[in-house]
Amino acid sequence: MLYTLVLGIILFSIIYLLTPRIGKKLKEKSIKGRDIHKQDKPWLPEMGGMIFIPFILLISLIFWYLYSETVFLLIGISVALFFGYGIIDDLITLGKWKKLFFSILIACIVSGLYFLTASNFSFSLFLLLVFFSVIIGNSINILAGFNGLEVGSSIIILGTITVYFFIKGLEIYALFTVLCVLVLFAFFLHNKYPAKIFPGDCGTLGIGGLLLGLTIFTGIYALVLPLLSLHFADALLKGITAGYFSSSEKPKSRVSKNGTLIPGNGYLSISKVFMKTFTLDEKRLVKYLLFSEVIIAIIVLLVRI
Repeated sequence: MLYTLVLGIILFSIIYLLTPRIGKKLKEKSIKGRDIHKQDKPWLPEMGGMIFIPFILLISLIFWYLYSETVFLLIGISVALFFGYGIIDDLITLGKWKKLFFSILIACIVSGLYFLTASNFSFSLFLLLVFFSVIIGNSINILAGFNGLEVGSSIIILGTITVYFFIKGLEIYALFTVLCVLVLFAFFLHNKYPAKIFPGDCGTLGIGGLLLGLTIFTGIYALVLPLLSLHFADALLKGITAGYFSSSEKPKSRVSKNGTLIPGNGYLSISKVFMKTFTLDEKRLVKYLLFSEVIIAIIVLLVRI
């Protein structure tokens, strides 16, 4: 426990100090994007996941080495695959069908790895696992687009998983997720409103790969799937009103002169529902969404324990 705490402090400090420096380099290399929910729409460095996801991979390898638990290696592979997919998408902006292809391909690989370690196999179960893998792996990248939302919601979800592991006596897994939370929190301090850097698809998909690996290889489906209900609802709204994988091509929300957000016409999303219901600026919108995630987390924990 003490060694984990020391390692966590070291990792937190490294990422917190590295993020602005690497972010500056990324911006100089024109790896940047517009912060569209600000009046002046400033350019911010993208692909911040390049900073923190490698440390999550490092944690996976350290735990695999120390505890000889193959689960941590498999989780690391899941993270690496989605991280790589995110890097490609950040650099060349994949079309919707290519995104679907990569998602299914990686889901098949991760599902195949699960069945290599499982005693039973059926093709129908494999297809079901691929389906859930696509959804979970892309979940953090779905409810996105506002300062601190993606990483903030991930911290809440991973924090809930940590509490669950501790309650169930799975201390090794709990220590692993504690370190992941600290890594994300160090980056979150630069990504929260007003953001200084974006995680990029490599960051959000890398986190999705982490959640997928934890879900499949530790068997916590009944915990993680409800925790992602806000993300699934967002995907469902976008799917019904715009078509899956196509909402990025529709009119987005915009910011008024007084800083409040105005939902664009076209597709619906969870964030747009909040905008239509309340008068919100970006900071308050993210607070409302993260508070909703906390409420969901509390309910899920109460039911599961």
